[in-house]
Amino acid sequence: MGEIQSCCGVTSSPAAALPVPAGAATSSTTSGGRSVAAGSSTTSTTTTTTAAALDDRAALGDPDLAAAAAAAALASSSVGSPALLAAAASEADSPDARYWNGYYTAHSEPRDWYQGYGAIRDLVRKQIQHQARVLHVGCGSSNLAAELFRDGFTSIDNIDISAIGIFQQRERWEGELAGVTWTQDDACSICRRDNTYDCVVEKGCFDFLCGQADGLERVAVAVAEAHRVLRDNGVLISISHSHPMERRALFDSFDWTVTTTDIERMNATPRDLMPRLPPTATGRERASHRAREVNFATVAVKGRRGGAMKK
Repeated sequence: MGEIQSCCGVTSSPAAALPVPAGAATSSTTSGGRSVAAGSSTTSTTTTTTAAALDDRAALGDPDLAAAAAAAALASSSVGSPALLAAAASEADSPDARYWNGYYTAHSEPRDWYQGYGAIRDLVRKQIQHQARVLHVGCGSSNLAAELFRDGFTSIDNIDISAIGIFQQRERWEGELAGVTWTQDDACSICRRDNTYDCVVEKGCFDFLCGQADGLERVAVAVAEAHRVLRDNGVLISISHSHPMERRALFDSFDWTVTTTDIERMNATPRDLMPRLPPTATGRERASHRAREVNFATVAVKGRRGGAMKK
């Protein structure tokens, strides 16, 4: 599998060990001025830090890498069952990561939230060229990267908060998608340099964040992070079950040009079987009713202020 890059650029050998049990022999390596535990009684671990990673951490304020390093070691491990990995990761990861580690331990099969690539293919191809560098945020167990790759997009980085999801994706696609990467990372604190990508795509990740405590604030941070890592004229493609007007304010603080479109939901109830709305229904009720039939695609282009949302 070769070297695997973790959050903030720490790289580990494919034989990276699980977190060290009590009493096992340990060693430490210095990473960006911090001491990070590594090693095990049976497997040696090599951890290095690239100059680019140091630059990234400096730009991001050199956050504490302890939890990220632990999760990355799990994600890069080629030994151990997913259940064992999840149990070991749960102590170091955030509540979101613990939730998704548990989910992917119980549901290891691939799953695409809301839409498969076929439903958004024309939208993607209209926005970016095949040579574009793409960041898939909240990749989970989606097949999107593989379908993008087969459609000619070969520069794809995938990130997810779950070390287990990343572990499974690497195992699933090992040797098939040359140049595609899988990294444990956080949509609200992306360990990538500014102005790196031509496209950021997410399907349902922002919706998950929005459903948590202080959800809109967290989505606002994720949108800001997408803006930061995009190049000028780069595009954010967001697929959601929420009507775009509900999140319009999240795009007002940056120089986005925003358009929206509807995409028929997979397994949607046929329109003639949908309950009819009364003539007195409010705008919010109508939007909620419409969301039963479609998902909403928001396309936000960086660098050209467009004013009001367009459809």
